[in-house]
Amino acid sequence: MARALQRHLAELPDPQTGLSLTASLALQLLSEAGPLTAGKLFGRYMRERDPLPWLGDLMFWSIIRELINASEPLIQIESDHAEWPLKELSITSAGKQVLKGQLNALTLIKHPRWVGGIRIPAASKKSS
Repeated sequence: MARALQRHLAELPDPQTGLSLTASLALQLLSEAGPLTAGKLFGRYMRERDPLPWLGDLMFWSIIRELINASEPLIQIESDHAEWPLKELSITSAGKQVLKGQLNALTLIKHPRWVGGIRIPAASKKSS
């Protein structure tokens, strides 16, 4: 139970990057491997990176979509197929900055999310 709880808590945003462990590991993979289809990214993430795999493919895609749809995208779609596993993805310069801790993802994510009973707010809109 302790390992499962630790893994669950790792989905809370990192104070420096604002990323969950899942988002951070996915960005690291894209940074190291170059463009990958979403399906290959998920497969490698599950086999090579997640210390205690727990989520399914659609939950993973939901997390990736948050990074794609950020006000400054952290991941971009290189080739767009109708089926999400075939979409080719790459990390953006903003994604690299977030990984280095030079930019915080919490300032870019457009929609709030929940980790257990904890609400992670969306980025606040700047007034002009």
